Amino acid sequence: MMFMVFGNYHPDWQCLGGFKQHQNSSLDNSTLANQTLDILVLDRWLNESSGLDFNDSYWNRSTPGSCDSIKMCQDIGFNEGSNTIVTEWDLICDLSWVQSIIIFIQMIGVLIGSYYGSLIGDKCGRRVNLYISVAFHTVFSLLAAFSVDWKMFACLRFFIGLTVGGMLSCCLVYPIEFVSKWWRGFLSTFPVWNFGAATFSLVVLLLKNWKHVHIATALFSLLVFLLGFWVPESMRWLALQGKVEKAKNIANMVAAMNHRPPPNTTALEIFAKEERKKLRAKGTQYEHVVDMLKKDKYFSLSLKMGLIWACMSLMYYTISFGMKFLAGNFYINFIIFSVAEIPGIIFVNPISRRLGPRLGSLVYFVLIFLPCVGLVITHFMASEDNKGNIIFYLALLAKMNILAAWKMMTNFSSLMYPSEVSCVSTDYLNTCARIGAIISPFLIPNITGSLYVMFLILAIYLLLCCLFLVSIPLKMKESSGDEEQQKSQLSVIVEETELEVRYSECDQDA
Repeated sequence: MMFMVFGNYHPDWQCLGGFKQHQNSSLDNSTLANQTLDILVLDRWLNESSGLDFNDSYWNRSTPGSCDSIKMCQDIGFNEGSNTIVTEWDLICDLSWVQSIIIFIQMIGVLIGSYYGSLIGDKCGRRVNLYISVAFHTVFSLLAAFSVDWKMFACLRFFIGLTVGGMLSCCLVYPIEFVSKWWRGFLSTFPVWNFGAATFSLVVLLLKNWKHVHIATALFSLLVFLLGFWVPESMRWLALQGKVEKAKNIANMVAAMNHRPPPNTTALEIFAKEERKKLRAKGTQYEHVVDMLKKDKYFSLSLKMGLIWACMSLMYYTISFGMKFLAGNFYINFIIFSVAEIPGIIFVNPISRRLGPRLGSLVYFVLIFLPCVGLVITHFMASEDNKGNIIFYLALLAKMNILAAWKMMTNFSSLMYPSEVSCVSTDYLNTCARIGAIISPFLIPNITGSLYVMFLILAIYLLLCCLFLVSIPLKMKESSGDEEQQKSQLSVIVEETELEVRYSECDQDA
């Protein structure tokens, strides 16, 4: 998912092999042949010989190469040390738009993959969906390393996005079904995403080659796929499909592997019976998102929630993919930005219990908003010597709170929607988040000097989200059925295994 943070990066470039003859130039091109010249020399030559006007800001570019004069180069070369898709196919200047298009295509794949991953999970099982996605991810990641041009690479990134979407549709809730109550809370707050991003950034630091990174990702996916022969199917899904005996066998296997006595599996039978009965009684009143949005009481709430979720996704991926413009070593920055999000996530539950999810979300929104505004002010007010470092720390401060705010908003959203629409509301909000990710590459500037525009847009959007959040009524959650019936739940604690199966009309993995 985060590959294009590295794929979009490129080191400084220079003009190689001399310059093409200019009609107004008295400089003999042959004297420049077979020489490696700094592009700033070419800039001065063009300025004197062709009468082009270059202002002071032109000379302060972050890279030696100038897009205004790249056409005069016979060839260009990037500084040694990094091999990305930008350096592979010279995706700079007139072709810089390709970087955003590749991210856009990948995120479209993630959106489609999330939808069909959920369908496959419902029809064929969580295990089948997860490991089919991992298997194809292995294949497409390996093929991407042998792309012959950026068009082929973009196509393969679309299919990689499909597989990532399929994995995301179940990988976070799938493990929770096999553990007891305490471990569910631990797994739901464990920074899995950040651990993966930090590990990936270390791989990028070691390899610094886009082909090798893809091959390494494919090999790691292959190892994960091999676990599919050991990890069992979801007991909850088997029970809902009427395959109670298979679910019992899995429960006994889990107990045996943990050296526990066989559990009392009566809970599975009761759960399956009650769940199917409730589903038949409830019917398909809110089977699709459109059914939910037709109701006035859900339309306003869903519109505001959807915009907030899109904002969270937009901010996260925009800052991530725009990391290449920040001061300092790109690879070290990548690691720092991946690890820095963990402290914010750790404090989500304590802040939520202390302030409530809405006020807690506002606190995190403010912690993101202030650095974004400060970065815009820094661009105009700070001196050139200190500007780069200040912008780096402000961007880091904003990024480290985005996932925490997103987690807090997830808790708040679950409280605002009643059980009768919790399934379709989850699908709707996840779709809004994917749309935010799809838009994100188009906010990323082409040059460092325009970075403040990106943060200005994010700050304005975040301010609107704060207004949306404050305007949502706290008493929104209600159900069309009997209140006591909606609050009822099945809870059976199974002897020493501490396996607790809770009934609810629709839970996260649906």
